[in-house]
Amino acid sequence: MPVHSSPCVPPGFSCECPPVSEETGSVLIVQRSDIAYYGINLNQSIILTRIGYAKGATPYETLWNLAVGNIIVQCAGYVPGYYVGIFLPDRIGRIPQQAGSSIIVASLYAIWAGVSDRTSTGGLITLFALSQFFLNLGPNCTTWLLPVEVFPTRVRGSAHGIAAASGKAGAVFTAFAFGTITDHIGLRGVLGLFSGIMFLVAAVTFMIPETRGRTIEEIEFGVLYGGVGPSNGTPRSGGESPVLEAEWTKEGSEAKVKQAYV
Repeated sequence: MPVHSSPCVPPGFSCECPPVSEETGSVLIVQRSDIAYYGINLNQSIILTRIGYAKGATPYETLWNLAVGNIIVQCAGYVPGYYVGIFLPDRIGRIPQQAGSSIIVASLYAIWAGVSDRTSTGGLITLFALSQFFLNLGPNCTTWLLPVEVFPTRVRGSAHGIAAASGKAGAVFTAFAFGTITDHIGLRGVLGLFSGIMFLVAAVTFMIPETRGRTIEEIEFGVLYGGVGPSNGTPRSGGESPVLEAEWTKEGSEAKVKQAYV
């Protein structure tokens, strides 16, 4: 790989261009969690109707039950899951949060698909709320965070844009296709597909480097991808963070960089 010399490279760091193509592919696949997320969230009325919660003797009663069902799912699953998820990235790490939650969501979808014909409406809406809780606790938090952190500055805008566009393409597809697919294979079949997608998201998540405890400098100079970190020539762990201070001299535009460890 080409090594670029620069007076602003901190001592002890190499300036090798990190191999971001693999990471871009991984993040693109992880963004496929949007298929399940938007497929469920934009079609909650269809789901509530299929599980029997939205039935009513009159149109008004049907609309009332739909509204109440949506409020239950949002208040018991969506909102608390998102707020709990905010505090986890710096406590357990981005990768464990996303992978663990994806596995739980995939398992809940599989259970939901398996018992949908043999469980009461209350039990099904409980599964619905639980799946929403973990979907928002994990992927709906971390898929916004990882693309911002995992790519170096030189490609961050483009790579993040490609990843976001990939996710939204999946969201558009599932939003329009959900009803048709449900009519053909039923809600159980759709939940089975979503379960497989979330298991795939969990598996690919482990291909993405963990950014917890890493500094901007480490990401920029390729430590996440096995690049050289401090002057001892080994990749640094996330336990110590370099504090970089630049002193600009009046003679020329050269920067003298001091590195201290805290």
